[in-house]
Amino acid sequence: MCLDKFCRSVRNQVLDLGTYLWQEDDAPIAKDTRVTLESRCAELTAEIGRRRGLAARYRAELVELRRRQLSHEKKASFLLKRIEILHRVGDQTNAWSHALELEQLRLVIHYDRNRLRSQEQTYREQMASTERLKERLADLQDLVAL
Repeated sequence: MCLDKFCRSVRNQVLDLGTYLWQEDDAPIAKDTRVTLESRCAELTAEIGRRRGLAARYRAELVELRRRQLSHEKKASFLLKRIEILHRVGDQTNAWSHALELEQLRLVIHYDRNRLRSQEQTYREQMASTERLKERLADLQDLVAL
């Protein structure tokens, strides 16, 4: 991040030097460029807001998936203990039905783990994309400030 700021600072100084050495005689062109840059800044600001909204939604989905996974794992633990007890007391019918339920729950847990990994990756990518947009916006704002 510090390297980016340093590069941006050096670039801005070079641009300042260029502006100082070659004064633009054509002011309307410079004004059009400035308006274009400002409109691009506004577009990027809106896009960043949209991306932040998406990131918040992805984050909420992550929280819900983690909560659901924890609930399923607790239920699986309960079923496993219940199966052991039923097996010890000789209630094979109920032990078998709980074992089937446990196997189905394990499939759900496996599926949820895969979804959770995928959702975490999507969230990370969204956050990285938002950061890149913020950097582009900062670059454009630096150009507008010149």
